Amino acid sequence: MNESDRRAAVAVEAPAGGVPLPALDLDDLPASVVSRFREVATRLPDTPALVSPGVAMTFAEADRRTDAIAVAILGRLDASELGPVATLLPHGVAGLLGLLAAMKTGRPVVPLDPMVPAERMAQIVRQAGCVALLTDLGDAAVARSTVGLRAVGAQGADASAVAEINPRPVLDALGDDAPRLVLDLACAAGDGAEWIAANGADAVWWPEPRLDEPACVVFTSGSTGTPKGVVWNHGTFLCEAFAGAERLGFAPGDRLALVLPYSFAAGITVVVFGLLNGAGLYAYDPRAAGLRGLGDWIITQNLTALQTTPSLLRALVGALEVDEVLPDLRLVTTCGEAAYGRDVAALRAHVPATCTYVNWSGASEIASLGFHEIGPRAPIPHGTVPAGLPAPGKEVLLRREDGRVAGPGESGDVEVISEFLSAGYWDNPELTAERFLPLADGRTSCRTGDLGRIEPDGTVILLGRRDAAVKIRGYLVEPSEVEAALLRSPEIAEAVVTAVADEDTAQHRLIAYVVPAVNGNTLSPVRIRRALRERLPVWMVPTMVVPLAELPRNERGKIDRRALPPPPARTISKRPRTQWEIVVADIWTRVLDVEEVFVGDDFMELGGDSLAANELLTLVQEKLGVSMPSSALVDAPTLGAFSHAVSVAQQSGPRHPTVVPLRTTGSRPPLFCFAGAGALALGFHSLARRLGDDQPVYAFQAHGLERRGFPDWSVEKTARRHLEVIRVLAPRGPYLLAGHSLGGLIAMEIAQQLAAVGEEVGFLSIMDTYLPSSLRIGPNEDGENAPAAQGVDGSAVTGSGSGSGTGSGSGTAGDSAQEHARGYRGRLARFTQRLLPEQRANFTNMATLKKMVQIPLTGVVQFGGLEQFDVFFNHGRLLERFYRPRPWAGRTIVYRSAENPDSENAWSTYLTGSHDTHYVPCEHFYLLREPHVIKISEHFRTEIDRVVAEQASRG
Repeated sequence: MNESDRRAAVAVEAPAGGVPLPALDLDDLPASVVSRFREVATRLPDTPALVSPGVAMTFAEADRRTDAIAVAILGRLDASELGPVATLLPHGVAGLLGLLAAMKTGRPVVPLDPMVPAERMAQIVRQAGCVALLTDLGDAAVARSTVGLRAVGAQGADASAVAEINPRPVLDALGDDAPRLVLDLACAAGDGAEWIAANGADAVWWPEPRLDEPACVVFTSGSTGTPKGVVWNHGTFLCEAFAGAERLGFAPGDRLALVLPYSFAAGITVVVFGLLNGAGLYAYDPRAAGLRGLGDWIITQNLTALQTTPSLLRALVGALEVDEVLPDLRLVTTCGEAAYGRDVAALRAHVPATCTYVNWSGASEIASLGFHEIGPRAPIPHGTVPAGLPAPGKEVLLRREDGRVAGPGESGDVEVISEFLSAGYWDNPELTAERFLPLADGRTSCRTGDLGRIEPDGTVILLGRRDAAVKIRGYLVEPSEVEAALLRSPEIAEAVVTAVADEDTAQHRLIAYVVPAVNGNTLSPVRIRRALRERLPVWMVPTMVVPLAELPRNERGKIDRRALPPPPARTISKRPRTQWEIVVADIWTRVLDVEEVFVGDDFMELGGDSLAANELLTLVQEKLGVSMPSSALVDAPTLGAFSHAVSVAQQSGPRHPTVVPLRTTGSRPPLFCFAGAGALALGFHSLARRLGDDQPVYAFQAHGLERRGFPDWSVEKTARRHLEVIRVLAPRGPYLLAGHSLGGLIAMEIAQQLAAVGEEVGFLSIMDTYLPSSLRIGPNEDGENAPAAQGVDGSAVTGSGSGSGTGSGSGTAGDSAQEHARGYRGRLARFTQRLLPEQRANFTNMATLKKMVQIPLTGVVQFGGLEQFDVFFNHGRLLERFYRPRPWAGRTIVYRSAENPDSENAWSTYLTGSHDTHYVPCEHFYLLREPHVIKISEHFRTEIDRVVAEQASRG
């Protein structure tokens, strides 16, 4: 034991009206948790001890109330019934009273989390062999009680912030295995108080538990999914309480936020951190009451310490306003999973300059492992925050594979030695013997299953689970190292890396699951892999990156790796053999940033997206001299099929220049999608895939984008051109329309033109479409007497759309080359007055001049590589600038990205019918990518189901 751990018992100054509270001494601990709590209540009777929304109790009140509840339980149990007492109560004062009262009976407590499924709670009660269940049986039970907990004084937030408790499903699931005694907490409090009043407090016989007797059974999720009960003795709790004072400074006057469920090891440790050191517990359940309320709770209750998980901390920081500070926090700790330096950096913007951060590590089997403190002005580590210096009363060793102790800097299996570890697994001596080894000096050794190393200063670094390590190409890879490298990117909020074995080769490959940062740049899988190659050896770069909207979590808030979706199946087919397969495979590996591709590999499943497709088609043209449309990747998504398509491209007939069929089969009304300025129709590919095999989807792009042709110079003409094709594909409605960016204006105009000829539009989606610039320009700005009165080619811009949906547009058979030439000369003459208003004052800028020259040549000249898309993007901005939408009365779904400059209700002026607006936390150009398209596809399916149902009801 370190000398600092042998502190003498010293008096800690108590608040006014109290008696100084002796500090805990690890060499002379009290007899039990109960005796220490009674001591605190005697010394600090009027200090707030338990507070939750709507309820507050001092230490003296809590001591009296738990005495009454314990008396009621003892009076109903036979002396031979020594099994645990389960509690099923809210995360608040009532639950904490039940916890303490159960311990006062001398029996171990099994706290249940009301947020987990009833079947799982029943499984825990059954495994533990609980003899009693303390719960909330409802108002009928309270009416029979002379003292009800609901009568205590209110403080803080509305009591409705506490989740309702319903034990009936648990009891039904238990059936004949239900405990004999099921007792209402409020009734127990009343009955016990009556008994004590009638017989006197001295008449109560209290059990006297010892340090080595069970105080609580904490159930973990278990690696197999079956819960395992871990036994914490009174000595385990008191050692934890000592660590809370020694390493975290908890003392009277502190006000701790209890946001972790106290049915789990970390949460119940926070309980003893606070109560056994004279600090108040302020319970708030963010799962029931929300994150926004958590920030308010911390501020209004003047809380000084917050113990949470890294994921909950990230969510809290994300819910706070940019300049919002939690002013009284002196300490923030995280536990339960890896924390990263950027978590600390994000936190510092919302706490006082004096606030300290501590990474608190541990496990159910060993309780606390270590504490790593980062002071207010201390440098923030890159990557993962260390586990820290060993907790008081704990010795940490690292065992090499040969059983010898590893030296400083060497990695090995983490082994913890202490007399205050857990007592093993409840009713499972075989499993206990596997993990715990009693030593001759009275201490116990436990191997945690973690890999780690110890720095020269004694700091423990955790490297991940031993069973998670996997060999890739003969190298031992720790997925946690790859996760840390991924999280160095500010665009990734969370990441999990797992290893899967290919069935055909039995070789392992790494799969990364990533959650994009809120308001961040949702990087494509290809770009993620490229960034990793700069930081990691090639064998540590995941072969597949799967974007998710959020990671699955278990009831404790930890990442549930078993619930991760399976990665797209990859059948290892034959390697490229033909000349075309070999040369095309070389381009694919470069574009997708993978080591190897097989003939059966799918471009999109390997992480390809519309930007990667642009790069692929450009390289195919540059290196092979073959021009391929983007639709080729829809028709030929695998390497083998695409190689064949390239080989016969010169002999194949031309494809349609503006429409890409993403799915042509299905009985439902087709969905017609419209790409933004300079964007490929292929961008809707992920959406089409997620809408199901029965949903036809066609996507449109600008005329001339991929094959030389005159583009349309107004939104109205673009709409008429697309409508000609739409009416061929779907002669009758209901029509389903969706457009991204500029495509939203095109979709809206098509809806107007369809409605003008009496056709039904089932629904319209405007996907991050900004209000046109024409709506922001005054009547005399930019040299215009009547802005948007006509398009740049002289066509009417407002008031059109009443013509037939089959009217010809620019570039159709009805237009002549001379007319287009005159149009181009007119556009060039007016170009300097109308292009991009923010650049008009800077015509000497070469980039601006280049755009001026290129715009009139849009579609006529095929510019090289990605420059072609830039030209069409500028062309699209010009179309948007001169378009004025008219009110639309049909059903509409609006999506807004984090970059959208318009107000939330900006489109409401023009959407006079039913419409919903959804916020998507991403950049403008990433709205149609995974994982954001997952939720969008769900909305679309719901809307299309509605349209189909309405159509069927009409017969």
